[in-house]
Amino acid sequence: MPRYELSVVIGYEVRSVELTEDELAAIKAGKTLTKVVDDDYEGDIFQYSFQFNYDYATSLTVSYSMDGDPMSEGDGYVGDLSDAEIRPLEEP
Repeated sequence: MPRYELSVVIGYEVRSVELTEDELAAIKAGKTLTKVVDDDYEGDIFQYSFQFNYDYATSLTVSYSMDGDPMSEGDGYVGDLSDAEIRPLEEP
């Protein structure tokens, strides 16, 4: 099954999440979906939560947090799905 990478710029870095073909179709159809990925930022592991279609159809919010540190929470990206880059991943 084809897979896709969806990426947005947060600060000076690009954050990405992998989506299946079915997940991408559901997002484009306006269904809500949340995907969480762990990623490194300045030597610490943060969780990035990609939230699709919660504010309105085609909305995208990416929030972040570092486990155990409530002061590290925030929204890194709030905008529209059309601002994200979506590219197919090569099959192995």
